[in-house]
Amino acid sequence: MVGQAANVQQALALVGTLSIDAAILDLDLKGDRSYPVADALRARKVPFAFSTGYGRDSLDPAYADTPVLQKPYSSRDLRVVLLRLLAQPV
Repeated sequence: MVGQAANVQQALALVGTLSIDAAILDLDLKGDRSYPVADALRARKVPFAFSTGYGRDSLDPAYADTPVLQKPYSSRDLRVVLLRLLAQPV
């Protein structure tokens, strides 16, 4: 199942209700950073990557080890990141 959220509150609701294998988080959700969602995913041991046009330097240092999908990205780039996330041990 694929879930989409337009803001942090919607994303947190999805994390709390869906079975999630991996996630791509837009770093900026309508002006709010998606770090609370990242924290919720980490707590559930769900692998995730950030998607951003700002670059890796814009990430909070606490997420330095998180994969980044740099915008604009191709469907191939997305596929590669998702496959890497799904291959991570749980």
